[in-house]
Amino acid sequence: MKEKFRTFIIIYAALLSGIILMAVITEAIDFEAIFQLSEEELPWLFLPVAAITLSEFLYRNSMKQMATKTDEDGRIAVYQSASIVRWAILEGTAIVCIVMPSIPDINILITVAFYLLVCPRYWRFQQIVAPM
Repeated sequence: MKEKFRTFIIIYAALLSGIILMAVITEAIDFEAIFQLSEEELPWLFLPVAAITLSEFLYRNSMKQMATKTDEDGRIAVYQSASIVRWAILEGTAIVCIVMPSIPDINILITVAFYLLVCPRYWRFQQIVAPM
């Protein structure tokens, strides 16, 4: 089971490193601008909140399929696809926030902070994929 969990960690680390590398490269030019937020940029704060909400909704809906799976491999497949969808939505939002100059940079921090919170943990992995 540890080998299958390592796959999750590798996928997660690859997605996270891409976000961080892109953010570091693009923000190295003007680091002070990350924490400045003007009034016209406030509506853009909805973007990471919407992405977090959507990723959680899709993750929970995908995890409902877990009840129909009895074997370990089927449960791992459901968990893996649900996690990848969740991470991809968060990664896409973070990249959009990095690339779009009109979106405030604080959105990058919000999205990446939540992305770090959904890091796969081995104890959780064992709870989810363990046969009933």
